[in-house]
Amino acid sequence: MKKIIPLLLLSLIILCPIIAESADATTVFLTSDNLHEHDADFARLNDIKERIESKTNGDIVVVVDDSASNPGEGTRVMAARCDVAVTIAGACAGNLVDLADYSTKVSKKIIYVNAGTLDLNTINFLRRSYDDNWSHYTFASVKSPGKFLNDAGITLIQPAQEYPDDCYKGIIAYDSDNVNEYIANEIINAVYAGTSENKQLDTDLIVYHKLDPKYLAEDSKKIVDGHGSDMQESYGSYTTPQLLYMSASYIDGYGLEVPGEFGAPDNPQKYSSFTKGEYSFNDYYNMADMVVDYMNEHGKAPDSINYEGATIGYYDLVYNFALLSEDDTSASTMNFPSEMAFHKYYSDFLFDILPIGMIIVAIILILLIVRSIIRRIKRRIRRRKERKYRKRMQKERYGRNPRQFHRNMDSRYYSDYDYPSNQPKRLNRQERRRR
Repeated sequence: MKKIIPLLLLSLIILCPIIAESADATTVFLTSDNLHEHDADFARLNDIKERIESKTNGDIVVVVDDSASNPGEGTRVMAARCDVAVTIAGACAGNLVDLADYSTKVSKKIIYVNAGTLDLNTINFLRRSYDDNWSHYTFASVKSPGKFLNDAGITLIQPAQEYPDDCYKGIIAYDSDNVNEYIANEIINAVYAGTSENKQLDTDLIVYHKLDPKYLAEDSKKIVDGHGSDMQESYGSYTTPQLLYMSASYIDGYGLEVPGEFGAPDNPQKYSSFTKGEYSFNDYYNMADMVVDYMNEHGKAPDSINYEGATIGYYDLVYNFALLSEDDTSASTMNFPSEMAFHKYYSDFLFDILPIGMIIVAIILILLIVRSIIRRIKRRIRRRKERKYRKRMQKERYGRNPRQFHRNMDSRYYSDYDYPSNQPKRLNRQERRRR
């Protein structure tokens, strides 16, 4: 027993500094959404972990989330037991609201790494994400998202703004040394800066719908169900121009409310031309933004809009926006497809094949132009050869007796001069008699 006590004391002397050092270390929880693919995302997280721990000599201990590279990163951040929680994800308005609300209620520091190229410090608002089916049905968007996060005490890191060339398809590259080094340094700086004491959820920056989107969905479904017959001037309680304005505003993320009066288009274009077979949600978002701006300025619906070389008519705008909003009757169904085929309300075979016909005509014209150019080049080459031939013939003629012409390989002229020959000379009849 007497021997054991000294050994225990010696062990405590050795372990106490280690325990104290571990107790003083800051624990950082590191996670991410599914940005590239599982192995690539984990390679990024582990690289950042190694950089942070190497630079801080154990002052910061990083724990990589085992469930990383999956959706739900915001929920995992809130559930993690740590001093600092870091999430790497694309900008999602609903996720920002949840994190901001949580941040104002806890002492844990939250760091949000924006994996996308959108600058949250400069944009006016961030609409509800197209795949957000968990936020409240009244939620529409967040105004000034950078300020919104800062007010809630959340540190925002945006690598794409520092290294825009180190991005792939709108997402920061997982294997970029510049990006990973920048993220690691910014996390270290944020950890040492501590947690803000003046944290608040700025509800004035959160935009909510004043009108339940299900009412828009119900009228949009009436438009969709009416496909195949003439489009009506009104559906339900609203005129068709009003429904166009409401659906465009809804797609853009503006707060949905009872619209004012909007006039019908003066000369609505019935058929769209040069449209693609499919557009991304971002394309439909841009189209909707053009419609909202036009109707706010002119107080009526547009005859058509021009978008990336296509002319999209009034009826097709109404129809496609209705297709996007017809099923948004509850929060669980309030998500948009990442891509959707473009549909035409009215169809005309000749008008539909017009773009194809114009392309064929353009190809034929190009081929004719190329053919003409080739012929012109051939004529020039032939003329050059003829000029060279004439010059050579003139030189050969001026150097000899005019009655003697040199026989050339490419000449059509033959001299009357008798050149020596190895063949026996043919005798005429008189010469044969003499012999």
